[in-house]
Amino acid sequence: MTLVRKRLDPNRPPRVTQEEARRYDLQRDEDIDYSDIPDLVEAGWPEVETDAHGRPVAVRVPVDPAVLEWFRRHAPQDVARTMAAVLAQYVREHEDEQR
Repeated sequence: MTLVRKRLDPNRPPRVTQEEARRYDLQRDEDIDYSDIPDLVEAGWPEVETDAHGRPVAVRVPVDPAVLEWFRRHAPQDVARTMAAVLAQYVREHEDEQR
């Protein structure tokens, strides 16, 4: 299996036609095939980074319900920690783009 990475430009999001939006709205969660998504632990997501005192920094962020449900299914033992690890990995991967 080949891994395909795509980077979206947040200033130019892909356009979704009305027909595509209608199809997405009609699709049931249980009909989505997640079989090609690697397990988060096996994918090597790092541990959560902490502040100077070793504590994670708590923030309140609105999250799409479908995203939260995905994390609940794939990391039911610690959703918040896994989400924080995913965000930390994203930042590390994109730090060079900001320079």
